[in-house]
Amino acid sequence: MLKIPQHKRLNQLPGHIQDQLQPLPVYQIKFVIAGGTFLLLDAFVLIPLLFPHMKAFLYVILPLLAGISVWAIWLLCKKVEDIELDSVLYIGCLGVVGAICYFLMALKYSFIGGIQSPIYYIVMCVLFLATVYFSILQQYKKYDSIEKRPKKNTPAWQYTLVRVSVPGGYIIAHYLIGLSPTIVPVVMTIVWYSFSYVFIWLLANYLHKYFFMKENIQFVYFSNKELNRKVRGLN
Repeated sequence: MLKIPQHKRLNQLPGHIQDQLQPLPVYQIKFVIAGGTFLLLDAFVLIPLLFPHMKAFLYVILPLLAGISVWAIWLLCKKVEDIELDSVLYIGCLGVVGAICYFLMALKYSFIGGIQSPIYYIVMCVLFLATVYFSILQQYKKYDSIEKRPKKNTPAWQYTLVRVSVPGGYIIAHYLIGLSPTIVPVVMTIVWYSFSYVFIWLLANYLHKYFFMKENIQFVYFSNKELNRKVRGLN
């Protein structure tokens, strides 16, 4: 993790570094926590998880949903100025839970769609872990220097390849195995994989942001003035 030299000032740092040191605006925090947890995760996952009912997926996903929801409720009950840093960590962990839950839902609908080969599920798990790894690696590389860098309009080809490999692999496997094209499981599987990638982006970006802010806390400015004085050792 990059440690910014103490003699630097915030306004001397490149824009992308400054952005990574900024907490969420206080007026957005509770909306993001509530919407991301109870709408984008709980509401979208619970009904397809319960119907049709498959115990193996239920026993893994339900505790994850319950745990992240309880944490969200606890944060929502606190003053927003007191959770500026905690909310960044929370969103990163929400990304972890969401990525896992949506990936498992994709595997569930792959099974419903007729894919039973263990090789398929092993390959999909490896590709999922590779996507998480390369997404985190990309974040570290993006913020490993305070030197100004030219803007890149498109991501490196290897990251793009990894991100499309899982849904692409599903479609190829579905038709190479010769399964009947049952449209609902196919569409739902691709939807779940797509949502999984959204949450992988959240986990990679916000977990890095949290630890980056913790490592360089003297450059972080919170709305809570008392917290600003505390992190800078001022009375």
